Amino acid sequence: MEIRRQSQPRFALQANLKALMVHSGLSGPEVARRAKVDRKTVNNMLAGRFDPRYENADKVGRVFGFTGWQMLRPIDLTRIQDVPHAAEIETLIETFYGLDAAQRKTFLDIAELTRPRVK
Repeated sequence: MEIRRQSQPRFALQANLKALMVHSGLSGPEVARRAKVDRKTVNNMLAGRFDPRYENADKVGRVFGFTGWQMLRPIDLTRIQDVPHAAEIETLIETFYGLDAAQRKTFLDIAELTRPRVK
């Protein structure tokens, strides 16, 4: 079974990184400097050459306020203001794990009831 090119994480990362760089006005060397990764790593991500190490995707994503797993999935940049950023996600996860089992179940039930439905 062949995987479509667009569905592979490296190509989602490639598209997201290019769009975020244009959106922010940052260059590849500047992203590499801020992420504390080698410029070659950023160049490889921009070219979609290899499946990236999650740690590097996370470092690069955090330059823009995203987590690594967000960078490895397509980001709808037309709704970028609605996309939760890394700090918000970390706070939510910490809060969730601070709940007891009954509260977690209630939280998950509410999340399921209120999630947007795909048409």
